[in-house]
Amino acid sequence: MSNSKPQSGKYAAWVILAIALTGCASSTPSSTRPAVPMSQSMIDSAAREAVQNLRAQGASPMTEEQCSAAYTVGIREANGGFSYSPHELCVSVANEYYNQEASQQSGNGSGIIPKQLIEVEESLEIRAINAVSRDLKDPSSAQFRDIFGVQQLRGGDRVTVCGSVNAKNAYGGYVGYKPFSYTDGSVFIAGQPGSIESDLVKLACVDGVQ
Repeated sequence: MSNSKPQSGKYAAWVILAIALTGCASSTPSSTRPAVPMSQSMIDSAAREAVQNLRAQGASPMTEEQCSAAYTVGIREANGGFSYSPHELCVSVANEYYNQEASQQSGNGSGIIPKQLIEVEESLEIRAINAVSRDLKDPSSAQFRDIFGVQQLRGGDRVTVCGSVNAKNAYGGYVGYKPFSYTDGSVFIAGQPGSIESDLVKLACVDGVQ
């Protein structure tokens, strides 16, 4: 997983928009012609360039779930003569970035990296709990259990802290325990089955453990 710092929603949105519209504006003033929908190839190209820029800055984009929380599906905006869906752009960047993360975790397609279970040092466990708590709607309500460490058997001695966390949602009710992973400052909390976050937690904490 990446040790980069996730950007806040607003900042990530501007990064995505700025990259998406780079080189796309027409010489014809947008006020004199209707906005043209961005093509899928433009969106894919924008996502790749956005990921390159974010990695160069040591940053990471919002996850797919954060995109859905920040932008309404189906809403479109116009800028530079092109119309686009902020949600679609955000998700495209998330998929590009975190799919690369998953590929790196699995050895770039060469197979799952073998790992071993280890005991987590108290200082590392505290850092992990604090980082995971900050990602929650109500950090003070966080409840943790089943915390353990996973260390790769090759490619360095990086340790991932894994476990389950339960916390209150915006309505004040506990949502139930969800698996999480913490690696070098990056936090992922599993969401719906098949989501990027769930796959990355499984890849870090389950796949390849001996």
